[in-house]
Amino acid sequence: MYKNLKTGQAIWIVLWILESTSCEFTVTIPKSLQVAELGQDVVMACSFTVNGDLDIKNIIITWQRGEEVVHSFYYGQDQLDTQSHAYTSRTSLYVSNIIKGNASLMLKSVSAADRGDYACCVSTSIGSQKKTFLLVIAALYAEPVMQIKVLPETVSFSFSSEGYPNSTIQWLSGDGLDMTNLTDTSYTQKDNGLLSVKSTLMTKRNLNTSFTFILQNCVLEQKIIRTFSFISDNASSKDYDGSSKNKLVLLVPICFFMSVAALAYFSMRIYIVP
Repeated sequence: MYKNLKTGQAIWIVLWILESTSCEFTVTIPKSLQVAELGQDVVMACSFTVNGDLDIKNIIITWQRGEEVVHSFYYGQDQLDTQSHAYTSRTSLYVSNIIKGNASLMLKSVSAADRGDYACCVSTSIGSQKKTFLLVIAALYAEPVMQIKVLPETVSFSFSSEGYPNSTIQWLSGDGLDMTNLTDTSYTQKDNGLLSVKSTLMTKRNLNTSFTFILQNCVLEQKIIRTFSFISDNASSKDYDGSSKNKLVLLVPICFFMSVAALAYFSMRIYIVP
């Protein structure tokens, strides 16, 4: 009975040691979400616990995205036979730093298709663990370009920009009234992966008012605010065809020549009068 007791204690001690060792081994990622800029390279950070001397040949590192193998490393070298074709020649580890606990992965030329959940799996002689995070792709929106189109009875204001992903657009009147529902906003996918956005607000031409255009890229916490004023010339729509302006333009040279002729006439009279 004493022998069985000692055996039971020994098994419990072994299990306790294994459990303690496993708890000491930890795979760490900076946060649950990482952001990569569209078209650029990104380092997906991942580290693991190192206790004492560690043989690199006993380290297994696997990066996965769902069922896809993004990158594999074991026996002291990259093992890419099962790597997904989507990541061919686009991934690399910091091999010289692996024995220091660095399992970070470099992913080159990020595209919108790279968005998703990535798992960093590490196994060593002291334990194994996997951590998963979401990789989000984004790009800052460029300075919006404004365009104004004036018609006889209406005027339209448009802002255009490029970025990624879809932005949040808002229009406000001068008194703070939300006018977004009265606007027309469209997105177009460009060859470089960016999204081109154009938002247009149309209003009556005889109104004097101000507007505020707001564009937000929530992923990158980017917010662009542009406020402008429109002052109507109060001209009637009948005159906006340019006829009045054309008449005015014609009258100017006529009046000029009449003035010159009159001046010449009076000058001649002054000259010939004794």
